[in-house]
Amino acid sequence: FDTWRARIEKFTSDEVVPAAKFDIDKDAQIAHARIAVATSNVIGKGPGNSVQRDFLSQAFSDFIFAIIIEELGLVGGVIVVFLYICLLIRVGRIAKKCDRTFPAFLIIGIALLLVSQAIFNMMAVGLAPVTGQPLPLISKGGTSTLINCAYIGMILSVSRYTAKLEEQRAHDAQITMQVETGNGNESTYSEAQSAAEPTAKMLNSDAEFE
Repeated sequence: FDTWRARIEKFTSDEVVPAAKFDIDKDAQIAHARIAVATSNVIGKGPGNSVQRDFLSQAFSDFIFAIIIEELGLVGGVIVVFLYICLLIRVGRIAKKCDRTFPAFLIIGIALLLVSQAIFNMMAVGLAPVTGQPLPLISKGGTSTLINCAYIGMILSVSRYTAKLEEQRAHDAQITMQVETGNGNESTYSEAQSAAEPTAKMLNSDAEFE
């Protein structure tokens, strides 16, 4: 609690500390993270050539984004941000295809959780209090990686469900078009409807989805 309080008070303080009086030993993590960002350029120092990773105790987790910028430059940082934006947009498209609220809210919540965690990790160079949050799917970690994989598995499960739902809708639309245009006889329509019933039942059943 004392650590969190000190971080919040330091972040919300309006006191301007000159560079000559900045205590690099007291605020070592934030200081070295800022140095990593400041010493990078457009293309960075190259993969594996980071210097500040030797001074940051959590360079592989809490401050991995600063190391990415130092090694890959602004280009690498923009690419990482773009990937998280693509994840959020893709999940939004999947949720839009859902015909029920539970799977849509589930994956939207997961996506917002992953993206918000990534934002707090990226802003740990002084734009936000240091939270100790790893960068999802990038930072080193055991439990965090397992949980993130479970999240991605849930999103893929809902994506597969929406794909089956779209396939069923396209199939039903084709049958309806054949009946309206007079192509196909009554027996063909009945056989197609019978074949579609198990799939429709599975897609519309909450028990089957769970």
